Amino acid sequence: MMGKCKQILTKIMKHKHACVFNTPVDVVKLRLHSYFRIIKNSMDLSTLRSKLEKKSHSSPLNFASDVQLTFNSAMLYSPRGQDMHHMAE
Repeated sequence: MMGKCKQILTKIMKHKHACVFNTPVDVVKLRLHSYFRIIKNSMDLSTLRSKLEKKSHSSPLNFASDVQLTFNSAMLYSPRGQDMHHMAE
């Protein structure tokens, strides 16, 4: 099943809107001073891929939780109506 998770992640990372989720948020470059006050557990798709390669996920549900964290964090930080929120949806 974890092999399927890797296939799913590869598809997600190739999506036309995925580029902003493929690497960790650069809070300094983007001047997101409140980011870590709002987002307690940051996740991105490259970190997720690394966790898969290290076999850090105990189950497909654990993997799915990290995928959801990636997009839920983007929607939490970026209000509805902003491009980032829309791409995460």
